Amino acid sequence: MNIKAAAIVCACIVAGAFVIAMFTSSCSHAESASEVGRYQVVTGEKFTTFVMDTKSGRIWYQQSLPGSTAHWSEISGPWAEKR
Repeated sequence: MNIKAAAIVCACIVAGAFVIAMFTSSCSHAESASEVGRYQVVTGEKFTTFVMDTKSGRIWYQQSLPGSTAHWSEISGPWAEKR
C-alpha cells in the first residue's frame, strides 16, 4: 500500500512539474510578443479621461466639456521616461 501511494504522489509531482514548465514557457513567449494591457484608460469626474502607458510611464488626459472641442494633453512627471 505504501509503494502505491508513493507512486501516485510521484506521478502527481511529475505531472505538476510538466504543467508548470509548459505554462511558464508559453507565458514568457506571449508577453514578449504582445503588449496587451500596456495602455490603461480611466474615466474620471467632470468629463475627464486619463490614458497611461504602463511601459514608459507617460500619461495623457482629455477634458471634454459638452459643446466644446476636446484635445489631449500630456502630464509629464519624474516617473516619465526621458526622450
